[in-house]
Amino acid sequence: VEYYEIQTKNNLNNVFQNLSTVDSSTLYYSENAENYIGTLSNGLFCYQIIAHENQNSYGFKSSSLSNEICISNDPKVYVPNALVVSGINNYWKPVLNLIDFDNYNLQIYNRLSQLVFESNDYNQSWDGTVLNTNSIAPLGVYLYIIEFQNGRGDFIRKQGHITLVR
Repeated sequence: VEYYEIQTKNNLNNVFQNLSTVDSSTLYYSENAENYIGTLSNGLFCYQIIAHENQNSYGFKSSSLSNEICISNDPKVYVPNALVVSGINNYWKPVLNLIDFDNYNLQIYNRLSQLVFESNDYNQSWDGTVLNTNSIAPLGVYLYIIEFQNGRGDFIRKQGHITLVR
């Protein structure tokens, strides 16, 4: 083998692209997934390697292609625990990375288990108003439920509480 081409694809670029070229003495390669934080990447990265041969005794140069392997990174989820209406934190939204953004659902319930907010848009924030009204929800603790899929297609559910302060 003269050199290897390491190729990758993910949900942002659905065809294999050259990631790196390394010489034949290289036995491992690592990629930093931090470059995908803050993008719409779902965290599933697929790789393949093309081995390019030296010219053989018959005067031919050839190459061979490895099997494809896919690796799924764990989703990164940060959820604030308070919303201050008319304050500094006057919008509440979870921060999500490395998830399937097409399969996202957020629900917020009051202490009586009544739905006060719901969204399938990960860019939409809760401003403290009650669903289908313009009225601000009362002070108190609210339950959130976030459902999404990781890059492998596994459904994940996160839940917790938000304190609404005025």
